[in-house]
Amino acid sequence: ADVQVLSRIVKHVVEEARELDIEEIISCIENVSIGEVPTDPGFTNYGKIESVQTENYIAHEGVVTFDIRFELCIKDLRIKLIINVEAQKSTDVGSLHYHLENRIVYYLSRLISSQKNREFVKSDYDSIKKVYSIWLCMDASEDEDSIHKIRLTNETVYGKPVVLKELDKMCAVVIRLRKNSSIGDSKDILISMLEELLSNKDKEEKKQNLIIKYGMKMTTQMERRLNIMCNYSDIVEERGIEKGIEQGKEEQKRELIQHMYARGYSIESIADLLNITIEEVSLLK
Repeated sequence: ADVQVLSRIVKHVVEEARELDIEEIISCIENVSIGEVPTDPGFTNYGKIESVQTENYIAHEGVVTFDIRFELCIKDLRIKLIINVEAQKSTDVGSLHYHLENRIVYYLSRLISSQKNREFVKSDYDSIKKVYSIWLCMDASEDEDSIHKIRLTNETVYGKPVVLKELDKMCAVVIRLRKNSSIGDSKDILISMLEELLSNKDKEEKKQNLIIKYGMKMTTQMERRLNIMCNYSDIVEERGIEKGIEQGKEEQKRELIQHMYARGYSIESIADLLNITIEEVSLLK
């Protein structure tokens, strides 16, 4: 949820922001609370993004928890976009027990329907804001790194074609990252940056690559988050969580869940990483 990472994702996959530079994109992010703001000169807005509404509730439909949700308001173009970013460890149907594309369509639909009485009222459907749901899928093979867009299209079945100008309100982006950290840089700069960020390389090597290759500013907060990422596997091992889960030790599970939740992991992400149910996470967090 670091603004430097999110702004680069937006730069490369959100069409409306493609001509903006990173600093302009950062300035367009609105309706979020910025936590742990750096005090270094020029770095005031380089903090962590925490959405004010990551949970979306609709009566009789339950709650959907988005990993990250924020708004991008491009003032000069008078555009407001609602953007959701999700991290997905696996896309395998056997592991998920559903097809990921169905979940993506569902999330897009919720991002649209939840605008009722917030972005538009009654039948003012022209006030609906465009939504993006961006998925970082981290299980691609060595030659499968790719970026895909999913959107509504218009097909004329009979008669004269008609241009539907407003058929652009939903767009999903699936970014497939390779799971082998020893492979070379991707030819796509966004994928290359994300794979570098999520790799298990030495912390100092990763930090230098992010600065030199991808122009990131290494704030105290960014460096601290890199430390957390690099030490995550050690945290799991030190706390004996795998053994604790196997033996049903609720206290050990609760400790890790609370630790992960405090670090900003969503309930769904925790459930996915620990291979337990969302309900169990909710009870223990």
